[in-house]
Amino acid sequence: MTENRAKVYDLLPKDLQYVPKLSSVSALNNKQSKETDEIKCLCINDQGELIKCTKCNKSQHLKCIGAHSKLKPYICPACALLKINPLDFPAESLVEPWVVQQNIESFPWFISCAERIIEYKNDTKKSIEIGKGKIQIQIRCLKLDGMSYTMTWPSNGLLLVNGKIAMKFEIPANINAKKRKDEPLNITTILNSGSNAISLIKYKDPNIYVACVYIVWLKSEDELIEEIYNTSQISVEEGKDFIKKILHSNDEDLVPDSIRFSLKCPFTYNLLEIPTRGVNCNHIQCFNLPSYIKMQRASKVNRWRCPICKGYVYDMVIDNYLAQIMKECQLIEDAEKLEIFSNAGYKILTSALANKKKDKNMNVLIKKQDEQNEIELPKKKTREEIEYIIID
Repeated sequence: MTENRAKVYDLLPKDLQYVPKLSSVSALNNKQSKETDEIKCLCINDQGELIKCTKCNKSQHLKCIGAHSKLKPYICPACALLKINPLDFPAESLVEPWVVQQNIESFPWFISCAERIIEYKNDTKKSIEIGKGKIQIQIRCLKLDGMSYTMTWPSNGLLLVNGKIAMKFEIPANINAKKRKDEPLNITTILNSGSNAISLIKYKDPNIYVACVYIVWLKSEDELIEEIYNTSQISVEEGKDFIKKILHSNDEDLVPDSIRFSLKCPFTYNLLEIPTRGVNCNHIQCFNLPSYIKMQRASKVNRWRCPICKGYVYDMVIDNYLAQIMKECQLIEDAEKLEIFSNAGYKILTSALANKKKDKNMNVLIKKQDEQNEIELPKKKTREEIEYIIID
């Protein structure tokens, strides 16, 4: 590591001073993260009050994670790094999360450098070759600023692999330039067989970062959709209970009689096929699972955010109560919105202006409005009353 770190002198901007003592404590002192049956922590400061991760149910020291503890729902850095992109599944950790420590505030120009050694074994190399592009070795990075769970590299710095620059980080000088898009770095092709030195260096940046290295399996959109469909669904009764929970509060005066929302996917504007929401979303409205997954693959910004509440959507659940309602909506021409009541009953609302036909001979649009104000289907004893009404 000493030899690799010494090369930093020639790679950094000339106005910076490299001070090894400001490097990551966890790296230079070979201090490992702490894990017990109850605690899984980066352990910069191995003491004090704890906070429990909602994913792994293990605790971290507040002093170790700093502002990261402000995020709600709280997910520890290790779990957040795992969940950064559900389409890229970390099958194995080559290097556990390590910390790039905060610069001393009075010396913001100095450098922080955190290093690790990766053992690139022949068995791993063969597995990657057999995977034919479906398997990568990725480095991921997270900023512990309490602002987001998104993939973020240091504002200014370098990532070295065996003393060579694999990536350079910098903030665009032009304030009108496009925002930098941070993605995990695929280092598969630049690793050597055996030991490899990884150095993550930052400067002019007071924030704390956590990095890790994974062997990642790249899923297709269809594979992820199938996985969610097979493993993450709530039943009709659970869907009703969720509605009642959302529409009720401790103060009876604040309980709404009902809530209305669109039956259409916010991406395609077609009727929902597989109604889905984030596990942590506190709203009834859903997005369409296939459309959402395909959009995330194509998007480079605001990835894995709920289009409704803007929360993070790393884990999703299919709502079978809404799926049951959507099957009926498919039979109703111009189904537009859904009104859900506090007892989980509902009305399907249609648009009076949706019936438009194009007269090809006249090349004009003719609007057709249904004169009927309400359509009633035969009542079923096994479920709540269903109404279909027209709205303007």
